[in-house]
Amino acid sequence: LMPLLSGRAQKPGGVTMAWHFTTWAQTMKVFFTEFCSELPHPDYPSICHTNPAIPCKSLSEALHDDGYFTALVTSADLAYDRKMRFFRHRAFDLVWDMRNMPGREDVWKDSWGHDERHTVKKLLELADEHRDERFFIFYEMATAHHPYNACQEHVDDPLADEWLAYRRALGFVDDRVRGVVEGLDELGLLDDTLVFIASDHGEGFGQHPGSKSHGPKVYNENVKVPCVFKGPQLAQISGRVEFPTSHLDLAPTVLGLLGVPVPCTMKGRNLVESAPNRVMLIGGRPPGSQFGLVDGRWKYIMEDGGMEMLFDLLSDPGETENVINDHLEQASVYREKLLDWHVFSENLVENYGKILGETSCRP
Repeated sequence: LMPLLSGRAQKPGGVTMAWHFTTWAQTMKVFFTEFCSELPHPDYPSICHTNPAIPCKSLSEALHDDGYFTALVTSADLAYDRKMRFFRHRAFDLVWDMRNMPGREDVWKDSWGHDERHTVKKLLELADEHRDERFFIFYEMATAHHPYNACQEHVDDPLADEWLAYRRALGFVDDRVRGVVEGLDELGLLDDTLVFIASDHGEGFGQHPGSKSHGPKVYNENVKVPCVFKGPQLAQISGRVEFPTSHLDLAPTVLGLLGVPVPCTMKGRNLVESAPNRVMLIGGRPPGSQFGLVDGRWKYIMEDGGMEMLFDLLSDPGETENVINDHLEQASVYREKLLDWHVFSENLVENYGKILGETSCRP
């Protein structure tokens, strides 16, 4: 479906995370994790609604403090879900969305955002403008949300089958990623630029009960997502990382690859230095929400109402056989880990303040 992404790991300097998981099937909660390397509260409201100024030192802040020009470029509307309330605290020198991006007036748009081709063009112009300094540009795509129209051509040629429309939208996304990578190459910047690509969440099409679109469920179709790194820091490395990784690891790993100190408040792994096995927590919004974790080959899911499931992802990546009755003691340990997450994160802001106040750690 996405030949550029799937082919990156076959070339020197490209690495694919083969078992990469989001922490939440909801965009703004993912952004909180990606930028702050912190787990969100496992309920519906995002940090934008509860405390957008939470004192995490984010990826963009760490890079800005190290002298990078920082920009957020998106085809979407940052007023949606109050995203801008969070990002205005994250040391961006420039922010463009569908409401203020230059040239947006004559570009196709729908309720989700405007044509990604225009955003790619403006992103490359921005990179060229700042070619003589270190820059960090975060690009959020608006494409691939229901009804899966990415451009005027898709509107003019509608597909009745949603799965086919989604596949077409993914192809459009892959072409835009190709446009960024090839555009950087044409500008002579690619050999000096670290590019990392990740999806905020997946999408369900009825593979499991209730797994439609995204949000409540944490089956693999909802939370197992693409993640690719390419850059000179990876030298002649190429291939696939086969152990499970998480969005929690993205910010510390990017900073590690760039040689920028990782803030002590970040909870993820800097995969540049080490990759010890760890349990990765995943949540979904109510109603009908699930919470889960991935521990090596095991995937545990706890559902509203008390239903529990355990899957062996090595032998059953499609999560078709619940083997919890054969591993009740193991499931009990996993259940306690999820309940501990609930207790801590229900008071995330207060607990964050305690962490900063009771230790020498400062963002």
